[in-house]
Amino acid sequence: MTRPATRSAGPRVPWCDGLPPRPRCDVPWIGSVNVLSDGVVNFCCFSDAVIGNVNEQPFEAMWNGATMQRVRAELGAGRLPQECRNPSCPIFRGDDPSVIQMRMDGPFDPRRSGIADPHAALRARITRAVLGLEPERLVRGRRFELRLELAVDADELGFDLYAAARDPTGSFQFLPDFGDVPLPVVAGASIARGAPRSIVLCAGDVAVPPGRHELAVALFVPDTNPMIASNCIHSLERDFTVE
Repeated sequence: MTRPATRSAGPRVPWCDGLPPRPRCDVPWIGSVNVLSDGVVNFCCFSDAVIGNVNEQPFEAMWNGATMQRVRAELGAGRLPQECRNPSCPIFRGDDPSVIQMRMDGPFDPRRSGIADPHAALRARITRAVLGLEPERLVRGRRFELRLELAVDADELGFDLYAAARDPTGSFQFLPDFGDVPLPVVAGASIARGAPRSIVLCAGDVAVPPGRHELAVALFVPDTNPMIASNCIHSLERDFTVE
């Protein structure tokens, strides 16, 4: 039996709620460094700041050393450390948008544009979005199927599809494998007017613990960060219980 989701959340993405503010830059966390021919290490291609030499100490010691810890702390607090105050740095230059900000925030940043909702027109083209769960009451170890029925009033709408279940402890587990990392259930999908889609989000034996759970499904602009709510086109939520 298929029934509508219990509530439609528009652009709200539950797993983004309560996230701490993002740092000014993510380079000191992602491991992008330059190692020069003499062994000198620059932690960023936009900075000539030296954090050590691989001929003199292990890379791990430099990457987790006092200088990098201080740089991360400064960026986490919303400030640019001295090592980043270089004309080569797009953030220091004030590029709008910068390649780093685009990677971290996605293609749209309402703080820069002043537009409250960049995807209102895209969401308006979605004429049907229904979550179907079979059976209605789930039993741990028994088989189930979760399906999204989608229709649009558009020549073509592209999207990446994510889904996550929040267990009674408040933790999110992302489908289809119920892992901690948000990976798309479907990437690079598209749908057109007059060609509704029925997408199986997850099917198999119920693996989550007993209790009341919350399910969230979100369509994102293709190739954007699913941890940035402004990248979301549309989302749905519903509750389910595991016995």
